[in-house]
Amino acid sequence: MPSECVRIIEGWRDKRKPLRLVVTGSDINYAVTIRDFSYDVQRAGSGGDIYYSLSLKEYRFLDAKKSVAVAEKAKPAAAKAAKRPPVVNKGAAKKATSYTVKSGDTLSKAFGKDWRKVYDANRKVIGANPNKIAVGTKLVIPK
Repeated sequence: MPSECVRIIEGWRDKRKPLRLVVTGSDINYAVTIRDFSYDVQRAGSGGDIYYSLSLKEYRFLDAKKSVAVAEKAKPAAAKAAKRPPVVNKGAAKKATSYTVKSGDTLSKAFGKDWRKVYDANRKVIGANPNKIAVGTKLVIPK
């Protein structure tokens, strides 16, 4: 009887198809595959017993309907992209806006986390210290 159970488990492992791991009295109910199964026959006089080690891996089912729907949506977009001519950047400069410094302004107060970009774009006007900006200074705001 134990040798028959070993053959069954080895068959499940070799097929590589998912099984259900259910632990009664708990919420454990997972689809799994058998990654490793090893066993020893008889240890220290316990005749007929088989000691085994079983490694399982959780199995996730693929939702075929979702996969097909995503693939179908992607096809028209890819076909349209193939028909469009390539985008060529002719070196046109990005449009920039400007800002005039008011009393009490700092770069971080006026521009938040983008203050470094503004400073880099206006380094010649501001000078070496980004904390000292003259009131009335016109700053270029890069986009």
